[in-house]
Amino acid sequence: ARSHTWLNLFPSGKVRLGVDDFIGSMLDSPTVTILHRAGDKIRRGDPIISLKENGHQMVICAPIGGLVLTVNEKLGEDPSLLRTSLFSDGWTYTIQPEGLSELKDLLLGEETRAWMQGEFARLRDFFAGIGRSRTLAPAVLQDGGPPIPGLLTSMDDGVWEQFEQQFLQVEKKVEL
Repeated sequence: ARSHTWLNLFPSGKVRLGVDDFIGSMLDSPTVTILHRAGDKIRRGDPIISLKENGHQMVICAPIGGLVLTVNEKLGEDPSLLRTSLFSDGWTYTIQPEGLSELKDLLLGEETRAWMQGEFARLRDFFAGIGRSRTLAPAVLQDGGPPIPGLLTSMDDGVWEQFEQQFLQVEKKVEL
């Protein structure tokens, strides 16, 4: 999903949801706070996960609305699952979507790959642009390769906020 989450649709109509590897690669060893419990009702755009590292925070928002059925408590205990077992043990929620209309804006197959390539290009431009106001610009992603693991951890609050606004579509800072 464009919220940098992945979803796995089960035949029952339930959806397993997690943070995508694009976000996982930006952080090194974040503290993961899962913001909802089983039985909670969430709406598209609601904050659902907080990732904190080195005094910085990033908020991930829900790509769909629905009822939270289960929560992966292991993720809060072992944030490395965001990088090591993303699609197996690194999930966050199982949700019963409010309806099929919740799923219509999601990306599938080749559409996902093309979008993600565009996101990495935007990321390269993002980091190239933050050096303009500083004396030293970071040299990352310039060869088109993946980002350095934990890249955001060395950046200041302003960069984290810009990253949220540009890549996670968080319009204003959410303090949790």
